[in-house]
Amino acid sequence: MWIKQLVSRVIFLFCVSITPLFSNQPLLTSSDIHRVMERLFSLHIENRELSPTIIRRCFKLYIEQFDPDKSYLLNAEVLPYLQISEEEALNVVQRMNHNDFSDFLSLNQTIQQAILRSQEMRDAWRGPFINNKWKMSSAQLGIHSSFADSEIELLDRQKNRLVRFYQFHQSRSDLTSLERKEKLLILFDKKLRRLENNYLFLKVNGSRMERKEMEHQFALRLLKAFAKSLDTHSSFFSPEEAHDMRLSLEKQFEGVGVVLFEGVDGVMISDVVKGSPAEQSGQIQVNDLLIEINGTKLD
Repeated sequence: MWIKQLVSRVIFLFCVSITPLFSNQPLLTSSDIHRVMERLFSLHIENRELSPTIIRRCFKLYIEQFDPDKSYLLNAEVLPYLQISEEEALNVVQRMNHNDFSDFLSLNQTIQQAILRSQEMRDAWRGPFINNKWKMSSAQLGIHSSFADSEIELLDRQKNRLVRFYQFHQSRSDLTSLERKEKLLILFDKKLRRLENNYLFLKVNGSRMERKEMEHQFALRLLKAFAKSLDTHSSFFSPEEAHDMRLSLEKQFEGVGVVLFEGVDGVMISDVVKGSPAEQSGQIQVNDLLIEINGTKLD
């Protein structure tokens, strides 16, 4: 594999000056949830108020946002939320109308317990995986029609995720040594914790979020699930997401025309866009490492 530097005349994919645009954006609070819901209802044609049907959808979507491939949660853990009775749903409606979101906070606690269980499973794999005591059979697609009925079944799904991850990187990197496999496990864990930390209310460095940031993350997740529960075309975006969406719609992105992914050795090129500056340069190939941009080395 050839390691190449991007030529200095090429503009990188994203502009680093985007971040300050959101530095003064207020964080969402629990009191904002009801206000935003009311605003969405006022704009919606069919749904004008909370109903048991919307509550059921909202629970389902909140769960799917976290566990789309059903590899974290057990069937017994989600059934109380997915098979909620009419009376229970009406009680949730009443609580939410009084700014009481304890039902979703309880669901979030269930998700947190599932995350900690998954992390314990990954810790238990480390030795057998690195020391080649695993049978690396072909992984199945990570799509399941139902949640796991037991922790043994859940463990198989978790292992399957790692096998798929391993097979993807095996085609791009040398993973024969114990050291390389250790690096892969670290990368796998790092990728999963990007999602998990938000639900555990942890920052990137693993430290606890401040209370206002916890409240913001919870409100954002709940509003995303609520908006989609109205219909398939409704969505709620954070200011950062809205800005990215606007740029995409206005076609204001500039870049070299490469698709990136994080590999064992660092940021790698997974694809080169046809007709892009990257392809025209003839110097950038799939599986190249991105080590420098305009003279600045990447960490």
